[in-house]
Amino acid sequence: MEESTGFEPIVLTRTPKAALIKFQSHFLSALDMRTGEAATCMTSTDCGMGQADKPGQRSNAMNSTLVMKMCCSGIILTDTDDNSSQNITRCMNQESVMYSYGITIDGGYKVDMVCRAYATYIKFAFAAVATSLFAIIAI
Repeated sequence: MEESTGFEPIVLTRTPKAALIKFQSHFLSALDMRTGEAATCMTSTDCGMGQADKPGQRSNAMNSTLVMKMCCSGIILTDTDDNSSQNITRCMNQESVMYSYGITIDGGYKVDMVCRAYATYIKFAFAAVATSLFAIIAI
């Protein structure tokens, strides 16, 4: 029994769930937690870039996106002990994603993340360069 709380201590074993708990605990202020849980996403539009519900009404989601600069972050959590990894997506503050790339959080989990919109732009840029090079070579 923990004297300060009166509860039994929780011991997290090295499981994928433990990695998610550590991640959420470390990046709590950067995550979109408006629903009480960390919001998952497929694109940045899922992170509050939607339209207002009625004409003339401002969307709360849009306001928070503009203020917090939220994006859909593709995240790879890697356990440094056995190099197992898991991919997740979460709505996060863009600045946190940009400046936290490649850090190791408490418990030995390496975090690599990028805003998915940026990853898409990079893919399109590589595709455009490859197409241009192919066109030049073909001529």
